[in-house]
Formats: sequence, structure tokens, C-alpha cells
Amino acid sequence: MSFKRWLNTSSVGGNIDIEERKALATKLVLGLMLSLDSDHVFETWDSKQVHLLESVDTYTPFVSLPSNASCSSYRKPISFSDTYSLESIDDVDDSEPSLQFVLLAKALLEIAEGDHLTSLEVDKDSSTVSWDAWNRFRDGIEGYIRAVTCGPEVDRELLPFLDAALGCLDFHIEYGSRLIEDQSSQKMEVAWQVVFDTILFKIDDNLTLKGIIAPSKPIPAQDPTPNPPPVSGHELAQQALFTDGTLQEVALTRQLSFPSIEPSQPNIQLFDTKLAMGSSTAEEFWERLETFHKSYKDFVAHRSAKSGDETPRRIRIAVIDTGVDFNHAGIADAKGDGRIKEEWCHSWVGADVRDEDNELHGTNCAYLLHKSAPEADIYIAKVFNQNAVRSYEAQNIPKAIEHAVNKWDVDIISMSFGLTQSASRHDGDDAGEHSALEKHHSIVDEIEAAIRKAPPRLIFAAASNSGRNEPRSFPASDNRYVFCVHASTGNGQDGGINPELGNSFNFMTLGMGLDLLERETFAKNGRAMSRYKKAVKSGTSFATPIAAGIAATVLYLAARVDEIDERVEEKLKRPEGMEKMLRLMSTPKGDVRGQMYYMAPWHHWTPGWERDEKRRRWVWDTVNLQFD
Repeated sequence: MSFKRWLNTSSVGGNIDIEERKALATKLVLGLMLSLDSDHVFETWDSKQVHLLESVDTYTPFVSLPSNASCSSYRKPISFSDTYSLESIDDVDDSEPSLQFVLLAKALLEIAEGDHLTSLEVDKDSSTVSWDAWNRFRDGIEGYIRAVTCGPEVDRELLPFLDAALGCLDFHIEYGSRLIEDQSSQKMEVAWQVVFDTILFKIDDNLTLKGIIAPSKPIPAQDPTPNPPPVSGHELAQQALFTDGTLQEVALTRQLSFPSIEPSQPNIQLFDTKLAMGSSTAEEFWERLETFHKSYKDFVAHRSAKSGDETPRRIRIAVIDTGVDFNHAGIADAKGDGRIKEEWCHSWVGADVRDEDNELHGTNCAYLLHKSAPEADIYIAKVFNQNAVRSYEAQNIPKAIEHAVNKWDVDIISMSFGLTQSASRHDGDDAGEHSALEKHHSIVDEIEAAIRKAPPRLIFAAASNSGRNEPRSFPASDNRYVFCVHASTGNGQDGGINPELGNSFNFMTLGMGLDLLERETFAKNGRAMSRYKKAVKSGTSFATPIAAGIAATVLYLAARVDEIDERVEEKLKRPEGMEKMLRLMSTPKGDVRGQMYYMAPWHHWTPGWERDEKRRRWVWDTVNLQFD
């Protein structure tokens, strides 16, 4: 079967899906990397000459391939050390593009397009590529990306291949830059890391670079953590391990079990769940988020230094929840940074906003918010006393929203809870059931009224933790005015606790396997004492402040980066404007295209973007083009 035909039709007549294309692209990248600096010969391939084996049966007992005698081949060992022998930072600018990586970029484009690209040709008789050819490739890809992302119909399935192709073209620049910065003698290790960050991760962000192991220290390709009890539907990342020069792909299926939540009041829930295991992919998410925060620092500082204008105020976020405990280490750090203050707290239950935050639900949410948006100011609205929410406390929610809007003038509101209609009673008390239903509708109406008066402010709310057993809870179900947040693992897998998807933009971000704190009670000298204890928790409750924090960072950049147009800042403050940015930072997930998206800023601000002028320009121009 020819390459072009394979891309466009399967053996049963259907289209080859996106996951199969990603798998093919990944194999090509790995094949190239395994050929670098080895005794193997890498033969540059042409998509017109590639053939894939079809299934054989009684009628086709063998597969015949045309002779390659007439095909020109480029058979030359790739000497990685000779090609990239850099000694100073000046050598980075002088290094020429690699033929193999330029041809790999073309291959990725052909996989995305499903056709042979005759308009993009390079001379295969040289080990390098002319700058004219390189610029022609790059300009073509960047133009295509602009067309794909800014057109009336966004085809986001093509973007992973386009971004990976750019990573191929920039390999010689990124590799040289990192080699000089790190002063590393382990050239292949640096090369693998660059290829993973700028190419492989772009193709499939479920891949994880477990480690590049030197031949002298082989490590078995197995995960040391025990498997928890099996529950279908919760899969963690596919891992790639490099052992003794050989790549082994290990598909690890982790099964997570989630205890059921039984609040005393079934119609109001705080969506968090304690996990039974400690290991997760959350740490990888935090490392990438920290890298993202570092990447834009120079642009913000540069504007502050040059501009004579008054520095815009920091973004303000209100957390409506169970209050905050200032003794929590993460909250103490935020207070020390001036990002949270006691005078920015207000309670509608009890005299002190910090009273009785026993489960630390609101505290953990505020901590995650500060971790996601370190430059934002955090305001605390306490409307519940504890996780066992009392129904009358829901009346505090609209008051807190109005306070956040009118008194604090916040930019974003984060609500990690949800209201659902009370279950039907079976005790024959029809009057009591009718009264409870009227009370529920009255509270919902008051909250809806407060939400509709909130713009221009962004509101994020938790979806719920009931899986497919329940619909979205309110106010996350209020689609036009509220961003409904679903929970994912640290590498973008569905957490398995999300409700049925709605008709609006469905996105998820980290909410599974988070290292948080809880309070435990113990006896000392006959008195009940409490202390902090580490706990691994999951829930859309925790995905919500992380999503709100990422949105706050977008607003922060829009207010302080000169390259972003002023009109963009105002449009981002409205839900329809921020949705465009969330889409720009998202990649589609799941079997049904366009249903669920995994949102993380590095899908737009790709690793290393700040070190390349063209990539920097593309990052800011793409944001501006969203609002033309």
C-alpha cells in the first residue's frame, strides 16, 4: 500500500485517525534519533517510495513491492559529533540546518496533509540545507499555522504536526543553545531532550521522557510503584525509556480507585476526593508550568523598564470556598510575597474567615491558585464552614459574588463547588419535598442573577466528580457566563471523574493526584489537637483554581507585554474572549474530535519560544490575530 493511499484510506475504507498518524510520526522521529552517531545507515526516505504492509489472506498470500533499483538513495552515516561540534555561543548562529531534520519536518507535514508535497523540495546531495531552503520551509509552515489557527474553521488536529515540524527546523539552533548554556559534554543526552521537548511532545503530549540512561547504568523498563486495585477507565501516560542505547516503549496502564463522596447535604458538594496512591503525573505538570512562568519574565520586566506608564495593577482573583488557613506553608509563602492579605478576606459564616477550615478545602484551592498564578492577588470569600455543607450556607454564594465584584473589583472568580437538585423523598412528605425544591430554585436564581451582573469578569466553576452518573453541577452548567472546569492528569488524560460533556467548550486541566495537605486530629495530654498531614487528592475542585490561575496569567501578560495589542486586554476580560485563548492553549483529547480539550499554556508558549525571534513573534502575533 502506498504512503499516500495509506494516509487517505484504510483497508476497510475509513480514514486513518489522528492517533495512528501520531504513532507513525513518532516512529519516524525515534528512527532518526536512533540512527544518530551510530554504525547504522540512515536512508533519507521519500513518501512516494514508502510502502506499508497490508494484511494477507488466502487471496493475497504475499505482498509484492516494486523494485527500489530505480530509486535514488542517500546512504550516509550521520556523524552527530562532527556535525554539531560547538565550542562557543557564536557557533550556534553559524551552525547550518541539518538535512535529516529538514526532511523529517517535510515528512511530518506530509503525514498531516495526507499527500506528497512536491512544492517543498531540498537537495539531498549535501549533509546540510541552504538557508534559503530552510527559510522557505519555515515561512510555509508558519503561514499554514496562521491559516489553521485563525481561519473560520480551526483544524487543531494538524497543529501537533506543524509545531513538531517547526521543532525539526529549529533543532540545530535549540540544540546548540542548550549545549552552550548547560556546558554539557553529554551531547546525545542533550539532543534527546531537545527532540523530546520540541518534536515528540508536540506530536503527542501523552509521551513522557522517563530518562536517557547511559550504557553503563542500564535501568529495567518497569515502574517501581505498585499497582492499585483495578478500576476500568483510568490510564496514565505512555512512557518512553532509553536503556543501553535502545528505546523501549512501555504502555503503562494505571488504575485509580476513587472513594465515593457522601456529603451531609446532597445538593451542595465540594468536589475533592482523596486518592489511595501517592505517585502521579502532577509533578511533571508543575515543572512545565514553572518553566512557562520563567519564560515570559524578561518580556514583562523589559516593558516595565522602558515604559513611562504606570505599571498596571496585579490581576485579582476571588476564591469563594471554606476560607483560608494562614498557617499553611503555601499560604504563608503567598502572604510573604504580598499576594494574599488578611484584610482581603471576608466571611459570611462566623466572625473569622479562618475559622473551622477543617478539611482545608478553601486553603488548598488558594494554594493551587497562587502556584498557578504567582503574580496575582488572591481574595478569600468564606461561604461554607466545612466540607459538610449546610443548605442554608448556599445563600451566602450570591452575596460573596456581589462582594467580589463591587467591593474587591476582582478580575476572576473561582468556585470549587456545585449545587444539584435534591433527590426525591420517599417518606410521603410531598409538601416538604416541594418546599425544598422551591428553596433550591430560589438559591439558583439568586446566584444566576449575581453571575449575570459580574461581567466583565471571568468565572470558573468545578464540573463535579460524579463521572458519567451525573450531569454538570450548577453553576458550572451555566455555560454562557461560567467556564466549566474538568480534571485531568498531569499529562492530559481524562481523570475518569468528569461528568457528561456539555454543548459548549469542554476543557480540562490538572486536577488528579495533587500533593496537598489535610488536617488530622490527635490526643495530647487529654486534649484534642490538630496538625497537618500530607494527602494526595483529586477533583474538579482543584482543577478549577489551576484553570483560573492560568487565565489570570494570560490577563497579566496582556496588560504588561508591549507586543500584545491594547484591544486584546479588554476582550480577554470577557468569557468569549478568554475562551479563544483557552482554545489556543488546548489540544483535543478523546475519541470524538472537538469534545474534550486538555488546556495547558505550553501548547501555545512552546518550550524555548523565548529564545527564538521568529517563534517569539509568532507567539504574540497569534494572540493578536485571535481578536482581529
